[in-house]
Amino acid sequence: AQVYDCVLKGSLSHIVFVRSKYFSALFHFFCQFQIVHTSIRVLARQHHQDMSASNIRFVEGLREATRRYRGVFFSASLLRKGSISGSQLQQSSAALLGLDKRVAIVDGVPHRAAVLRVSLESKAKLSEKVGFWTSGEFVHKALAEPMDGQSRKVLGSAVPLKCLATDDPPKIFELSSLAKPRRWAEFMNRGGPLLTDLGKAKRVKRVDDMEDADLVLWDAGEGDSIAYLEATMELCSELKVPFVQLSRSTEACLALTPSHRKDSAEASAISLKKMGGEVHGVGKCLGLPEGLGWDDMGTQDVLLVSGDIGDVLEASQSGVECLLLLTDEARSQLRAFRAAAEAEEAGKRKSLSVSQRVSEDKTGMLQSVSNPMWSVFKLPSLLAEATRKNAEHRANKAEMEKKAAAASEQRAEGQQAPAKQTSEPTSASDEELADLLELWCKATGAPTSRSVIAKPPLVWDPSEVTSLDEGSSSSTASSSSASRSSSSSSSSSSSR
Repeated sequence: AQVYDCVLKGSLSHIVFVRSKYFSALFHFFCQFQIVHTSIRVLARQHHQDMSASNIRFVEGLREATRRYRGVFFSASLLRKGSISGSQLQQSSAALLGLDKRVAIVDGVPHRAAVLRVSLESKAKLSEKVGFWTSGEFVHKALAEPMDGQSRKVLGSAVPLKCLATDDPPKIFELSSLAKPRRWAEFMNRGGPLLTDLGKAKRVKRVDDMEDADLVLWDAGEGDSIAYLEATMELCSELKVPFVQLSRSTEACLALTPSHRKDSAEASAISLKKMGGEVHGVGKCLGLPEGLGWDDMGTQDVLLVSGDIGDVLEASQSGVECLLLLTDEARSQLRAFRAAAEAEEAGKRKSLSVSQRVSEDKTGMLQSVSNPMWSVFKLPSLLAEATRKNAEHRANKAEMEKKAAAASEQRAEGQQAPAKQTSEPTSASDEELADLLELWCKATGAPTSRSVIAKPPLVWDPSEVTSLDEGSSSSTASSSSASRSSSSSSSSSSSR
């Protein structure tokens, strides 16, 4: 037993060796047992990593992705940014409703759900059974309820402020009072600020001075220009007034720092947090599915379809699974995350010494140089590998210089450069984007088991689309043959 404990703890120096064949055999057995035990642990860890890496899966159509769900949420940004067409959304929603599933359109905007319905009517003719939900609708519903209301409790957990923990009306400073709309037609369709009727009902108190406010609310529309935005954020930090935005949750806002648009609600929240201010966020998934009246459903019964990787984190926080569509927005967000990670790694490498860089890049070479027993066997092969990589790098550099010289000569001669160039090395494949999504999920804490990826365009069933294409091609062929036969008959009649 003492030998067993010493072997497991690694303290072999305290073992007193006795000249006995039984003891040596026992000691050899325990050493082999320790080696096998360590190998099993390493293999189990590798298997766990492989299983976690394979959790992100691809699907071909919406039928396969929504098979085991009772309700589906479509992000309104898919239609607003042109990732899917209105006919595709109409077809998918009609197919889901035909299977006795529930459908809703959700969005993270500081407006009511009725405003979202009106704004999407011109782009897609959806059924009346389709529900609509926004983060502004949730905040409006929560502020209209008393303290013991369910939505008020959920809002208090997401935005833990003292002004929301009492029945007294909170004093709110609205940034829409400083905003200039991008289009006045869109401003008229919004129906006024979010808290207008709540102010009349004395559920909230709308103030014009930030010094008297309990919180600052970003209720301006997307694309609206806010006058003196930087000065407003500095004043908010100086007065220590909490800032609330209704585009994303706070965690998702921080996770997508490199890809935020300037002068947006997310970028302003991040800059205020860097200045030491208090920042809170309300996402589109908060209050679902109870807010739509789906009380018989849980969060595990619904699926969110979105083209924003921030929704993957928001959905996991609410317990909802997410189907990520690889849109241009998702690709740009993943590329921005990769560029930020590479810039951070390059900044860290600048402070490392030469030996630290060698130990980080080529561990085997440093071990071979430091250990003469290993240098005899490992160092020649490592040097050959380093020579091969250097030769490849020089060849690639020479080829790039040659192409640049040829392009400059063509421009000098006045010839037009070829329209189709070789494939750019920056374009990432779908598998590389899936790996980037996995790294992003690990960095942000989002579970990869809830990540499902679909390739655009969004279709209901790829097999049905293929059959339709074949049917259309056959009908085209039959019509062309009919036209040829009619033309031949007419020519023959004219010759007669």
